[in-house]
Amino acid sequence: MPALLGIQLTEPDVTCLTLCAGFAAWCLVASWVTGTHSHVDRLWSITPAVYTLVYAHASGGDARCVLMAAAVVAWGARLTSNFARKGGYGKGEQDYRWPVLQKFTFLRNPVVWQVFNVGFIAGYQNLLLFWIVMPAAAAFRNKGAPLNFLDAAAAILFFCFVALETAADNQQWLFQRQKRGAARIPKTAVVNDDYARGFLTHGLFEFSRHPNFFAEQAVWISFYLFAVASGVGSNTAMLSDWKAWVLPCKAGMFQLMLLFQGSTRFTEYITSNKYPEYKAYTKVTSFLIPFPRFGVLSAPAPTNTQKSVAAASTYVDFTGAAATAAAASDVVSPLTKRAATMAATAIAEAAAAPTSPLTPKRGAKTGTAATAAAASILSPGLLSPGGKSRLPAEAKAMLQEFWDQHGAYPTNDEKDALAAKSGLSVGQCANFFANTRAAFNKQGKALPGTPGKKGR
Repeated sequence: MPALLGIQLTEPDVTCLTLCAGFAAWCLVASWVTGTHSHVDRLWSITPAVYTLVYAHASGGDARCVLMAAAVVAWGARLTSNFARKGGYGKGEQDYRWPVLQKFTFLRNPVVWQVFNVGFIAGYQNLLLFWIVMPAAAAFRNKGAPLNFLDAAAAILFFCFVALETAADNQQWLFQRQKRGAARIPKTAVVNDDYARGFLTHGLFEFSRHPNFFAEQAVWISFYLFAVASGVGSNTAMLSDWKAWVLPCKAGMFQLMLLFQGSTRFTEYITSNKYPEYKAYTKVTSFLIPFPRFGVLSAPAPTNTQKSVAAASTYVDFTGAAATAAAASDVVSPLTKRAATMAATAIAEAAAAPTSPLTPKRGAKTGTAATAAAASILSPGLLSPGGKSRLPAEAKAMLQEFWDQHGAYPTNDEKDALAAKSGLSVGQCANFFANTRAAFNKQGKALPGTPGKKGR
């Protein structure tokens, strides 16, 4: 058999290297055909299992090689299932990080990108998947060596970290489904805060920003212990010699850790740009290794929808009483009393309408309906005996000036600004522009600032 880097190759080594080259070629061609670059991701949980099965078969059923293959097959089955449920095997699917990376200045050139595609995406990553199972090659070379306590420790650690990775992936999966409305959200303040932030900070993610990435690296560190155990066999006293712990097959484990360092930081770069609250999370939560929080995570800033719904709720509480009082009053006109009664009923229905963090649009509509009803009650014209507008002249002039200049209904931001400037409520401003627009529509007047254009 030939030698590679001074190491005499065995038959299963050659078989696995040949398979590795075939997998790399397939990923490269598939990227050219589909225009996507996640084909290695599709193989990530499969090729290591294939390689360890090759070594287990070639060993003639050596107990350690079979144990290692069984462990990697179990790891791969779990990871494949998780990748599949996220749609990773769907047509045209790819890791969201590849398109972002492709936009970097030094990778925009098509030639440079293809060099990167050949050298790193298809080439290096497939070679890495071969390297991380090199402890199986070491165990094959030492086949026949009896199992020892280090094998037991390696197996226990391996499956514990697989369980940790499974728990972290499940928590993230459930959170993302809840976030998109595919599952019911537990009504807890912690979860609601996470939905406001846009990312998960509770459960295992309270102790590590990437507990699944930590567990994945720990899995392969544990796997390396099998190689150490195969080298000492029954002579466990050799473990006191540091040389027994440093084997050539450690290269794959360290290469994987280096890759995770880079890819995890790139993931955080994207996440920080997407979610403003993420930087506060990084200041109090460990990067990879789970630790208790370094401090208290601040509450997320309220979203615009939350602000609107909260304001509408307060408005409803106040104006509901006002509407009820107006309906029972002997001072206002019968027409005003009927309008007030109808508005009070509308407010009560809007306030009682169910809302959910899953349905922010419904909540926003509820708040809008309640605010509109409340605005009609607070309108001085409704609560005054004559039924005429009683807006302060100066405030009304400001609103009229805006209408004359724009000839259009103001945006939410513009209404907020006008309300702050005039001293009126947002509802009163909305009422003014709704009534003014209705008058133009009814009379067919030309809108201000648009000669000849009629109100619509």
